[in-house]
Amino acid sequence: IGYSYPVSYGVTVGGQHAGTVPANATKALIWSSASTNAYIDDVKFISTPAISDADNDGVADNLDMFPNDPNRAYQSTFPTVGNQYLAFEDLWPSKGDFDFNDMVLRNQVVFTKDANNYLVDATFTIDLNAVGAGIRNGLGIVLLNTNKQAFGSNIVASISGYGSENSNIENGIVVFDDAFAAQSTYYTNTGSGPSASPDQFHFTVTFVSNTVNSILPDFYIFRRDDVSHEIHLD
Repeated sequence: IGYSYPVSYGVTVGGQHAGTVPANATKALIWSSASTNAYIDDVKFISTPAISDADNDGVADNLDMFPNDPNRAYQSTFPTVGNQYLAFEDLWPSKGDFDFNDMVLRNQVVFTKDANNYLVDATFTIDLNAVGAGIRNGLGIVLLNTNKQAFGSNIVASISGYGSENSNIENGIVVFDDAFAAQSTYYTNTGSGPSASPDQFHFTVTFVSNTVNSILPDFYIFRRDDVSHEIHLD
């Protein structure tokens, strides 16, 4: 339904008015009126189809990556494109041989959010591409905010799959506590790639509802015989 009103003599501006036609209606009556010395011209009626929202979560089906699931709407990945590759030197703070092959990882995280943009869960896929260490190392993750700071409260509801919650670190995850034991068969990295098909680890973290919008997974290694000795990214 369109309308116009005079600004000054002989000049008009257009406006718009939106209305909803009942689903069972067969006709729509449109009327306009004008005051003295005014006229109506170029009235246009534009109809737009009703928004389809099968799961009634408030997100249109064409924008909803889970159109039939009211608890999920959006999905994204970390990193945004491709995979993250990490290489660790386990003698840090000593430089050691400085070859960074003690543990080499390839990983990707798939995040799912609800219609209100809160995180629902995160699915981790981690490839153990190399274990060139002489020390038995474990792999851990701590979930931080995007400023690389701790949340200050628990955001993890549960973990399913290979990983488990770290009882000593809030929002911490232990992927495995011994890389050698985690390998199905021993392999290292030849410099051009793993000497065997790398083992892959999957797990899903489910978050406390309506808690956080985004996280940063901080991967680190620790020594099996001294779990307090952690080696993180810069």
